[in-house]
Amino acid sequence: QPTPRPPINLDNMSYEDIHFENPTAGIALAGMLFVPEGEPPFPAVVIIHGSGTSRRASPWYLTYAGYLQGNGILVLLPDKRGSESSGGDWRTSSLEDLATDTQSAISYLRTERPQLVESVGILGVSQGGIIAPIVAAGPSGVAFAINVVGSGVPMHDQLLYEENHNLRQIGILPGLSNALAYLTTFVNRNIANRDVWSAVGNFDPLPYWREVDVPTLVLLGDQDTNVPTDQRRDRLNALDKENIRVVVFEGSG
Repeated sequence: QPTPRPPINLDNMSYEDIHFENPTAGIALAGMLFVPEGEPPFPAVVIIHGSGTSRRASPWYLTYAGYLQGNGILVLLPDKRGSESSGGDWRTSSLEDLATDTQSAISYLRTERPQLVESVGILGVSQGGIIAPIVAAGPSGVAFAINVVGSGVPMHDQLLYEENHNLRQIGILPGLSNALAYLTTFVNRNIANRDVWSAVGNFDPLPYWREVDVPTLVLLGDQDTNVPTDQRRDRLNALDKENIRVVVFEGSG
């Protein structure tokens, strides 16, 4: 039997507190820099957060940071806009707005820590995977992009899919959940989370994916109840771009 790994804990990780600016938005941002052992320069990754408020102690993101750092890759894990020590408000920010935060993190590495960095890529998780093609298609000059379970359909379509499966998970039969999902989606968009969905609801990532020309890895699970994996895969494959590799894990959420 393999020895189980202890739960990842920020207190046991080696990192540096950093601060940088987003001049486009006029806000101050912060984060953590995980520098690997060895002689620099290192390949680097900027992580892009998913939806909601970010927490530094989140094991979800620390697992990525710890694994990459342990394999010789420098990681910049920002505090998401409006979270921890970063200014601004993600609730009223478009996905294009949030992309400028990642662009600013990349600029920080290149201008403030050039001795540490040989190349910079991005790793977007969930909603961060939707932001990733905006950054990759832009002027940041990233070396590569990784998208982990980021939706590839218009945001309102993704919400409807997610609401449908949320209802099924609490025991509502599929036929009824299909109908009720339109109601819960309407409430989410127009009442419960109106500010968020006003900012991001009309976004479709596909035009940005058309412009991505760097090596890109897209990781999906065929049992995902948040992201319509089949549509996501088919939309990307239809672009017929050799630089984008889509991997779907069977039995995975």
